[in-house]
Amino acid sequence: MAENFDPIDDLLGQLEADQSPSSGKDFKNIVKMQMAFPDNHGTIMIAPFQGEIDGKKSFYTLIPGVKEFKTRIPSVGDGKDEVWIRILPKEFYGELTKEQSELYDQVLGYYDQVDEKHTEGDKWKVIRTRTYSLFYGILLKHVNLQQKELTENKGKSVLLIFPSKAPINKLGEAIKSKTNVLNGDKTWVSKVFDATNSSREGALVFAFSRPENNYQAAVSFEFNSSFGDRIVENSYQIEEPSLFKDPVSDFLGRFNGKDGHKFNSDLFREFGKALALDLGVTKVNETRFEVTPENKNGKDPMTEPTQAPTQAPTQAPTQAPEIPGVNKLVPE
Repeated sequence: MAENFDPIDDLLGQLEADQSPSSGKDFKNIVKMQMAFPDNHGTIMIAPFQGEIDGKKSFYTLIPGVKEFKTRIPSVGDGKDEVWIRILPKEFYGELTKEQSELYDQVLGYYDQVDEKHTEGDKWKVIRTRTYSLFYGILLKHVNLQQKELTENKGKSVLLIFPSKAPINKLGEAIKSKTNVLNGDKTWVSKVFDATNSSREGALVFAFSRPENNYQAAVSFEFNSSFGDRIVENSYQIEEPSLFKDPVSDFLGRFNGKDGHKFNSDLFREFGKALALDLGVTKVNETRFEVTPENKNGKDPMTEPTQAPTQAPTQAPTQAPEIPGVNKLVPE
């Protein structure tokens, strides 16, 4: 392979920028591995591949400031199951219409008020903000924290979803460290990050865990050796390279919009209703998506953001405030 490998220059440049302080499509054959799950913790080895967002290709994707709220919505399990709804930063949804942008801003405003309402003690169980790091690849090996090799997804196309920026930070550090050892030679990088997989001689290795409620990551590389087992065969090819498309759409999954759009207006209305219910709303105007809050203190929490909303008294499930189109939430 030629030494002038443009995707690697893009990777190194993007890593340099993203290590600074944090400021539908068919993906049925991509296995999404949620690395927040303890069962996925351990050491995982992949042959990395590029995804593409708005015409820009990259070996990883950083999504900071994802707003999450645990609730029930009618479109998921008929409203019977609790799910974490996700509100990405607006720029990740692509170009929005004026109406979509206004809807996004309104729902985000409700989220901020719910965030203010919940106390620190129970907040993480109900509402949180996370940063996600996404990596596409072919899974070559997965060993859990008990040193048992997991083979269920071996050889499959995967999207690793890390709930932390640590893997990206550690990747940048690992590349710099190895390059320094080799006196500045970066040609080895293309043997791991081969955009076509035709000359791959190495793999990317993550060690990921969460001791004491703090995610930790380490990144290293393994290379083929003539004296042992080969990590990646030169002839190894994936059957469907087109599977690696837009990692943000894959990350959103069932929360994607229609016809290839990421923003789902119907879903955002459901999000808004769920958040409004948490704030003690009595009515929702289905046409304009306006809400009327319960007024317990003579002030409107929807129009006075500096005033923390008054939480509605706890009621039996049969007395929960009605919102058209939303199943009643049963308190835990």
